[in-house]
Amino acid sequence: MSFTVLIPTLYVFPAHCDESEKRASDLEKAVTELQDLVRKSEERYGALEDSMEREKAEAKEEVVRRNEAIRGLKKELDDANQLIKTIKSKGKDR
Repeated sequence: MSFTVLIPTLYVFPAHCDESEKRASDLEKAVTELQDLVRKSEERYGALEDSMEREKAEAKEEVVRRNEAIRGLKKELDDANQLIKTIKSKGKDR
């Protein structure tokens, strides 16, 4: 009687082994896919950081250019106002 009990038990172990190997293979595939996703995410994040740094530098340069333009326009306005005052004062003198 124990002989008949042993035979089904022997067939169960290969089935468990095959199932465990399939699970291990599936898990290995999942880990590989996750590692690939992490690598791609790191590359994208790095590219975004680089892009953001370039945009910050460009914005800073643009602010400097605009401030210089504003200073130039203010000077031009002051000169024009001074010229108007000079012309008005010469007109009163006549």
